Amino acid sequence: MRRKLLCLITVGVLISSLGFLNIISINFTEIEASPQIGWTAFNHDEKNSRLSESFVPEKVYLKWVNNFDDNAFMLKLGISPPLIAGDKIIVAVEGIPSEHWSVLLGWLLDLLGVPTLPSLPPPPTIWNVYCMDMDNCNIIWQKTFPACDIVLTANSDRVFVGSGGHDNIFWPSGVFCLDINNGKVKWSNIKDIDISSPHGITIVNNKIFIDGGNERKYLYCLNAKNGEEIWKYKISKDIHDHVRGQPAVIDDKVFFTSKNGYLYCIDTDTKKEIWPPCKIGSELTSPAVDNESIYIGAKYQLYCLDQETGNEIWKYPKKPASGYFYAPTLTNGNKLLVYYHPPLLSSEVPRILCIDRNDGSKKWEFEVDREPEPNNKVTATADNKVLVYSKKKLLCLDIATGKTFWEKDIEILDPNGLCVEGICIDSPRLAGGNIFLSLKRSCIFYFDTIMVSLGSEGLPINFDMVSPTTSAPAIVGDPNAPVEFNAKVSTGLDPKYRLFPITFNVKIGEKLADFQIYRTDFDGNYYLKITPPKHDEGSYDLNINATIGGVSDSDIELDAIHYTKNVAVIPVIDRSGSMAWYGKLIHNSKGLLSSEWTKIDTFDIDSSVDTFDIVLETQYEGEESYLRIKSPSGTWYGYDYTNSHSIDYVNDTYIKYNNAEFIGIYQRSDIEIGTWEVYARGSSGGRYSLVVEMPPIRIEKAKDDVRYLLSQMEDQDQIGLVSFADDASLDRALTPLETEKNRDSMESAIDSLNSSGGTALGDGLREAIWELSNRGAFATPVIILFTDGMWNMGVDPIQEANRAKESNIKIYTIGLGNVNHALLREIASITSGNYLYAPSASELGSLYTSIKALMMGESITNSENGEIKESETNEQKTVIDSSISTANFSISWSGSDLDLTLLRPDGSEINPEVAATDPNVKYIIGTSYEIYKIKHPMPGEWTMRIYGKEIAKLEEYTAMITAKTNLTIHIYTNKDQYSLNEPIQIITSLSKAGEPIQEAEVVAIIENPDGIKEHLPLYDDGTHDDNIALDGIYANYYTNTRVSGNYTVTIHASGILSQEMFTRKIKKSLYVSDTPEESISVDLTSWNAGTITPGENTISAFTVSSTSTSNEIIMVSTTDLINDYGDTIRSENVIASPSIYTIPANGSYVFYGIIHIPKNTKSGNYVGNIILTSSMNSISVPIILNVEQGDISDLELLQAIVQWTNSELSDLELLEIISQWAYE
Repeated sequence: MRRKLLCLITVGVLISSLGFLNIISINFTEIEASPQIGWTAFNHDEKNSRLSESFVPEKVYLKWVNNFDDNAFMLKLGISPPLIAGDKIIVAVEGIPSEHWSVLLGWLLDLLGVPTLPSLPPPPTIWNVYCMDMDNCNIIWQKTFPACDIVLTANSDRVFVGSGGHDNIFWPSGVFCLDINNGKVKWSNIKDIDISSPHGITIVNNKIFIDGGNERKYLYCLNAKNGEEIWKYKISKDIHDHVRGQPAVIDDKVFFTSKNGYLYCIDTDTKKEIWPPCKIGSELTSPAVDNESIYIGAKYQLYCLDQETGNEIWKYPKKPASGYFYAPTLTNGNKLLVYYHPPLLSSEVPRILCIDRNDGSKKWEFEVDREPEPNNKVTATADNKVLVYSKKKLLCLDIATGKTFWEKDIEILDPNGLCVEGICIDSPRLAGGNIFLSLKRSCIFYFDTIMVSLGSEGLPINFDMVSPTTSAPAIVGDPNAPVEFNAKVSTGLDPKYRLFPITFNVKIGEKLADFQIYRTDFDGNYYLKITPPKHDEGSYDLNINATIGGVSDSDIELDAIHYTKNVAVIPVIDRSGSMAWYGKLIHNSKGLLSSEWTKIDTFDIDSSVDTFDIVLETQYEGEESYLRIKSPSGTWYGYDYTNSHSIDYVNDTYIKYNNAEFIGIYQRSDIEIGTWEVYARGSSGGRYSLVVEMPPIRIEKAKDDVRYLLSQMEDQDQIGLVSFADDASLDRALTPLETEKNRDSMESAIDSLNSSGGTALGDGLREAIWELSNRGAFATPVIILFTDGMWNMGVDPIQEANRAKESNIKIYTIGLGNVNHALLREIASITSGNYLYAPSASELGSLYTSIKALMMGESITNSENGEIKESETNEQKTVIDSSISTANFSISWSGSDLDLTLLRPDGSEINPEVAATDPNVKYIIGTSYEIYKIKHPMPGEWTMRIYGKEIAKLEEYTAMITAKTNLTIHIYTNKDQYSLNEPIQIITSLSKAGEPIQEAEVVAIIENPDGIKEHLPLYDDGTHDDNIALDGIYANYYTNTRVSGNYTVTIHASGILSQEMFTRKIKKSLYVSDTPEESISVDLTSWNAGTITPGENTISAFTVSSTSTSNEIIMVSTTDLINDYGDTIRSENVIASPSIYTIPANGSYVFYGIIHIPKNTKSGNYVGNIILTSSMNSISVPIILNVEQGDISDLELLQAIVQWTNSELSDLELLEIISQWAYE
């Protein structure tokens, strides 16, 4: 602490005439020991733990800044750390008083009740104690103390001030008790004690402990009810020693330290020494205590001592360091945190250390900046997180790892430079999910968690389980290796509470389950990915508890989770005539139509083709288009040249359907070989896609695909078969595949299918649902629907999909050929299945492999498409990590003949001959696929060697690896169908055995309908709408949805766990419709921010309008800004204020966008987006700005020279750098 300042002017006035010898006592009332409210002591509590009972917010927003522009000061010198008591903030500001000395007169009159005063000299410094309203920082009251130092503590209704006077004549010291509501003095004691320059004040059990006396050699114990002295304890007779730091109290024992390195432990009632003072080290800090031990920072080492004896338990490091260990901070677990400050001229870096409280071992360290006041680098903890201030940033760290959850740059939040120095006074304060910082030059920053008042009764939570439920349970598969499942829970919360942290507890049976929150929505729903624990086979209750704002609620769904090894699958095959439209791709192209007949393309037919279809599809349904083709000899087919609009699946045919034109040339031995020409006309400028395919003979290809699925199923699994055309039929009842006879029976049922008639799609689903509901008991029920979705008769398939949902039956829809995307996507979405679109036959095998993997609880770890010629060999490499217990290597193709062999990491080969003798290898072959199932695969890099055995020209194939593993990846989006220009939120979860995987590299590759691919990095940093940092949820927004049609999102994830590399891959299809669903719009369709210099800010207002007939909650997110060279301005520098607000029905609202350009930003043109999301739709506002380097000040140049001079650069290198800077 600074030394006591001397009064410059002496006036002979009797102390007694001022009444300083009186104890003023007002309204003596019993002060009950109350629980900690907020942060009411310097070190939070009487244990000096700095451990808050609050939660740490996942996201914070600056609510206000107060720089105390008070005319009482000629110059402000400093500020105390704030106290938070209920809805009030108590803080003291120090300064040199102004010429308006009336403030001192008011102080004396208020404190002493003296009617008249002689003229007094002003004290050298004063402290103003302020009580502020937390909500708006308005001053409720203030008191002035002419003191050189001041200490504060509080409880629910009182503030206690220890005021260190400048002398004992005019401005003496004392302890004061103030009413927290109005600042009136309850009592004061300036008679019994001389607290000089106090170090700390602690209140517990109606006792106040404070250091003082002549040269601070005493620890005082005062009665908190009236300020009277209970006892005082004198330390060592050494004239150079004094009490140091904040006392810590636990179990009727008070611990404190002295300057000369002694630790004291005395009884709080009797002041009797419990054990003799023990010499520890030098320059001891305030002690922190838990139930058993004492922790003290000192010069060179950190100490842990036994409370009962004072004996040393451990010290860190074992050999003395060269620097200082400051006041320790305790955590909820068995760790503590301490700031280590190396000597001033040392090359060591200051850092926060995380130490195990049991043995003194170091768990991690976090580098911080070197400050002139190192004692301000202490930390605060709560909720397994750490708050620290460093490099003008407020940081939130993970206690387990030391990784950063989030950070806030004070320079961004203080654009007016209210806090120039940016030095934090002590640690951040945390209370009620809100964070407070005191910064030098008398600034307080208040970070609020949410923008709404919680009210006296907390948040209105009404918790309910949406899925799974008793009536629609989740089936998690093998009891010893259960698969993850998704749960949807409703909190009944208004979306404005979305920023308020919510905690969940999940149990299956009596066992806890790990989970990740991957999304929330506007209806107050939370979406969880749950990793079930191992259980015996059977059904178990699902119990989820939610706590938010101090309010808890839970829901139990009885028998909602089923563990079973069996799978029950019914393929439902569309055998209507239109299914013949799909086959091997011959040619495809895209372009724009003309209003006149125009030759738009050509394609070649060779001797291997005896049948082909050609389909012209336009972008918009109902858009005018016509198609015809000309053979090499000049024969015309198509519009006006065949039996237009007839439906004949044997002869040459022309069909017009919605936005598609179809010509089929069928089963002709004399089909013309050579170049065919394609002509079309339609709406001028309309976009089209053209596909020429060779269809299979009837539905033989679809039947072979079902055979492929059959080959991958286990003996205990059940399979049936349903097909439909004009009506539906159960072609094979649900039966276990336990014998070859049963497998052969299924093969026969598949072979018997023939195509004809209409498309009673709903009837087919109904038949399969009935069979699974009645015969598929206690197995994972799955329907796989093979169709083009051209439903034209029978019951409504949406109605049947809802029936399947009620029975917890998942439907996977496979769209083949020219399909009704919307219908098939909706059917799958209703049942939480997947819609998979197969634009070409070569990808069918991979689609079925992925379905099988999903059903069997396997993950797709890699998938690649390729092309191969006859006698050619391609190699596909993939990494198998130790988490994989079973790996399936497969290739699939549409025709020809390919061979697959494998190379293990050690170079040994796996082929059909090896599989025949190796019990850990199973080889499966079909007409268009090969599979190797490997148990306990060797970790490392495997090679899939693909050989082109018999190929006419060029064969497309898909190589895929699926695996049973506890290292899983999942992909989610906030919707399955979007409108043009609507941003897509892409979310990926990564976990191993339910634990989140942090710091992976996750990239989304988005392929649009035109075949153009874009790469989008996904982040787990809490700033990209990815929930919170380091939770294994990676997310970002894709905004380039300017073309309608099908989009494919492929996620590539890789990283290192336990020094082992892993890779994972997963895909999802999305659809962008040309039909807008707008409810909100913004006046600025783009924000051109112009040219900005690093270190500067720019701001713009946005008016958002709503066409909704009800109020709309709007949430605003921002993306990174990226230039052409990949340089990035992170999204946390793009701020929306406010980020969540309500637009009235048919009304508007103004919010502000602020962009801060960090000082190290490189020059270039940067682009990004602001994302606005409502309950109906999302819109994006592109951001465009140019960053140019400004002139370098002499100070910056000097700082750079000093920095580089201390580096290892040569004189020539240094001269070149300085010259370049000067030139720029």
